[in-house]
Amino acid sequence: MDWLFLFVVSGIIYALIMFSFYWFDDDDVETDNSMIGRQVVVTGANCGIGRQVALSLASKGASVILGCRSIEKGQKAADRIISITGNKDVVVKHIDLEDFGSIRKFVEGIDYCHCLINNAGLMLSEPQSKDGMELTMCTNHLGPFLLTNLLLPVLKKTSKADDTECRIVFVGSKLASKAELEVSDVQSGRWLHLSPGIYDKWMAYRNSKLCNLLTVNELNRRLGVQLRTGGDFEVTVNVVSPGMVNTKFMRFMPRWQQILSSPLRALFLRSPKQGADSVIYAASSDELNGVSGVFISKRQIIPTPKRADNLVLAKAVWDQSSKIVKLKTS
Repeated sequence: MDWLFLFVVSGIIYALIMFSFYWFDDDDVETDNSMIGRQVVVTGANCGIGRQVALSLASKGASVILGCRSIEKGQKAADRIISITGNKDVVVKHIDLEDFGSIRKFVEGIDYCHCLINNAGLMLSEPQSKDGMELTMCTNHLGPFLLTNLLLPVLKKTSKADDTECRIVFVGSKLASKAELEVSDVQSGRWLHLSPGIYDKWMAYRNSKLCNLLTVNELNRRLGVQLRTGGDFEVTVNVVSPGMVNTKFMRFMPRWQQILSSPLRALFLRSPKQGADSVIYAASSDELNGVSGVFISKRQIIPTPKRADNLVLAKAVWDQSSKIVKLKTS
């Protein structure tokens, strides 16, 4: 009977937690005019952190482009954002970060942009590949890498036209500190390919999040911005760790794991609104004017993992990524 008692108690706790989510609505946002006249691109914006970021920035007056793999889900999110904020300048565009052609098509027609937020990501429970490449690295790193480089000229043009600073924000993770990516892995191609019979989903995710940090550091250097110092720049680029957040990120895990972990995730993980806070801060706060190449968590600049400061590794990741996505190198 002990197991039955525990099951009933767990069910009650879970029900109370779920009720609290409806009672304390994440859609309740503060409205101001700080982003009026600014256009923002948010990937993975149909749910979770991305949707909350888009909602908050729209409430501040921004024009928002929701980059979503599912147009149907993206449109539902856009309709909800418009309903809550009254800001009708919210549109949906299709993007699949696994598909480089989709990314190139996505940027067509985007003639100005003040902020790009690379939010979309995944972690797979089973090994999958796209065109022979490991899918976690492809979606979390290569896709955002290409999107960032394709929109960079637009960000620079917008900065000059409006005489304002534009921003790039990557949603990263502190788990990057546990990554084990080496220069030899990148140069040999091992970082993108699955080893037969061996797949560590956590390491694949950690390595992809390390690549986000390495990309930011290398792009920061290429933009002529001295690391971790302030200044007057056309475009700044930073990484934000939202913490452990209860979102649909777990949808890639086995169904039984999703069900069993739901009560614990609801109880101990941060809400999407809490997770989005530092991302919104990085995208819109005047406190970060001229700040570039930093790692942010809970609105504070934190040290980057030692491996992320390896400039040789950062250049190797940049150069190899450029070849894979067929980007002109400089």
